[in-house]
Amino acid sequence: MKIHTTITDVPQQNRTIALGNFDGVHLGHQKLITLGKNKATDAQQELLVMTFYPQMQAVFDQTFKYLITQAEKNAHFQALGVDRVLALAFEKKLAQTSPEDFVEKILLDYLQAKHIIVGFNYTFGYKGAGNAELLAELAQKHQVSVHIVSPVYCDKQLINSSSIRQFLKQGQIEKANAFLGYNFSLKGEVIHGHKVGRTIGIPTANLKLGNDLLLPKNGVYAAKVTVGKEEKLGVLNIGMRPTVDNGNDTSVEVHILDFDREIYGEIISVTLHHYLRGESKFNSLAELKAQIQQDMTRIRKILK
Repeated sequence: MKIHTTITDVPQQNRTIALGNFDGVHLGHQKLITLGKNKATDAQQELLVMTFYPQMQAVFDQTFKYLITQAEKNAHFQALGVDRVLALAFEKKLAQTSPEDFVEKILLDYLQAKHIIVGFNYTFGYKGAGNAELLAELAQKHQVSVHIVSPVYCDKQLINSSSIRQFLKQGQIEKANAFLGYNFSLKGEVIHGHKVGRTIGIPTANLKLGNDLLLPKNGVYAAKVTVGKEEKLGVLNIGMRPTVDNGNDTSVEVHILDFDREIYGEIISVTLHHYLRGESKFNSLAELKAQIQQDMTRIRKILK
C-alpha cells in the first residue's frame, strides 16, 4: 500500500476513491471501504482512500483527540485491501475550496476518479457546504458514479466516531468495541515510571502515548497485552494513581500477568476488554496490592 501526503505525488490513472476522515475505522467505515474495494476490483482499478491528517476537528478544536493513530489507521486500510492512501493536511487553502472545485479540480482532474464512495453524512468544500447528494450531482455531469453508503447500526444505535468517543469516556468499553468491530487498544513505548509496583511484587509497564490520542475513562480494565509475539493477560490502570500521589499527571500502566522480563524501550499493544472499577485511594500499599490481586483473579475468569 502506497501512502501520500500531497496530491501531486499521486500517479495519474483512473481509480476508485473512498472519501472520509475514517477516525477509528469503525464498522461503518469498514463497510464503505469494502464497497470501494469491490467497485475497484470490478472496474480493474486501484482503490485510493482520501482522508485528512490532521483533520478539520483537530485544527479548529484544541481539545480534540483521535481514536487511533494515523499509523494504526493505515494498518486498518491495508488490511481492508486499500491500494493507496492520500492523507492531506486540512489547511486554509483547502478549507476555502468550493464544493465544485473540490469535485472537478481535485477528485476528477488531479485524482481521475471514476467511482467515488462516501458515507450518507459526508460533507465537503468551503464550510462543509457540499453533501453526498451534491457530490453525486456534480460527478454525474462527468459520467463519474458516486455510491452513497447507508447508515450502519449496532443494537439500533447509529455507529459513528462520536458515539465511540462517548462510550470510551464513560468506560463502556464493550460498546465501543462492538461499534469499532475490533478491540480498542493503546499502543506505545514502555518507559520508566516510579517503580512503586516493584515494591509490592506487582511491576507495571508504563506506556508513552501521543498527547493527541483519546484515553478512556480513568480506572482499571481487563486487558490483553501483546509483547513481541506473546499475548498475555493484563491489569490496565489509567489515571492519577492516588495511593502513591502521582500528582496531576495521568499515567497509563499495565501489570502483565505471568510475565517477568525487562521490556523498557519496547513497543507493546494493550487491548481493552472490560471496565473493572474506578480509581480508589487505598490506605496503604498492602491494601492496593490486595485489590490488584482481586483484579487479577477477575481478569483470569473474564478473559480465560
